Amino acid sequence: MTHIERRTCVSGMRMNWILIALLVVLASQAAQAQRTAEPPAAGAAPRSAEEQIRRLNTREVNALMHHDLRVLTSIWSDDMVVTNPVNRFVHRDQVVGLVKSGFIAFASYDRRVEYVRVYGTAAVAAGSETVVWAGSNPAAGKTSQLRFTSVWIQRGGQWREVARHANVVGGAQLAPPHFSAEDSDHVGAEARRAADAMVKLFVDSWNRADGAAYGENYWPDAELVDPSGVITNGRAAIVQEHVNLWAGIFKGSHQEAKVRRIRMLGPDHLVVDFDAHLSHIRQAPTGSPSDSARALHSHLKHVLVRRGGVWKIIAAQNTFFTPK
Repeated sequence: MTHIERRTCVSGMRMNWILIALLVVLASQAAQAQRTAEPPAAGAAPRSAEEQIRRLNTREVNALMHHDLRVLTSIWSDDMVVTNPVNRFVHRDQVVGLVKSGFIAFASYDRRVEYVRVYGTAAVAAGSETVVWAGSNPAAGKTSQLRFTSVWIQRGGQWREVARHANVVGGAQLAPPHFSAEDSDHVGAEARRAADAMVKLFVDSWNRADGAAYGENYWPDAELVDPSGVITNGRAAIVQEHVNLWAGIFKGSHQEAKVRRIRMLGPDHLVVDFDAHLSHIRQAPTGSPSDSARALHSHLKHVLVRRGGVWKIIAAQNTFFTPK
């Protein structure tokens, strides 16, 4: 083989390798383009969102084990609702109160997230749990197996848990928590605000003898039972009754009141018990136990209903009493 022939052969081999390498690169790019062009499988969840939900579940368990309310309240939405293992419907602030009190406490907590489904800005997670209870829970030291489903919503780029449902499927059954009426930690912040606002409006409007403002506390179909046992139906009639009192025996009177107890009857119903002290009355109602200082003491029980996000009185009763 001549020198020229050898050079020609080597050049041809180099060209072949270059062509082969070029074909490999082009084939790889074509495959990548095909994968990119393929639409995701129907119902497939974005992997990053699923991973975020799974990580949040791990953080939630760790925070429950360590009573870390800062982390828990960053995960739980303000409007989170829970159907707990004793089939009670509770709000986030009630759950927080149970964690604070030690009723929700664990010696161990094994959560197995079995699937996560993501639907845009909403996600559902479900799985099983094995827990050993601790703290003040009556089942402390005992083991329960649970099944759970939780709902998550993405708000402002952050996933928050908005609902959870859990059932005991094996092991120790649970007794419902005792929601002490005097323990405000077990009453949601919204309910406390509604109760305080109602009592404040009751006092302020009374002391101004402002019938319109007083009526704002009541739903149009409200009912009032006064200390003499007379039933007054409807907001308009309740307001008129008080306008007449402010123009008569209670003219210039001064009302003070303090919430004694708040009890949730469900997500949209609560009972507010409060005590009132009415002074500077012109004349005590017939049969009422007024004291020498021309004052009346009352126990009041008001039932509030939430409609369209607004809390107002649907039923009320007022009873005079003599302080001991």
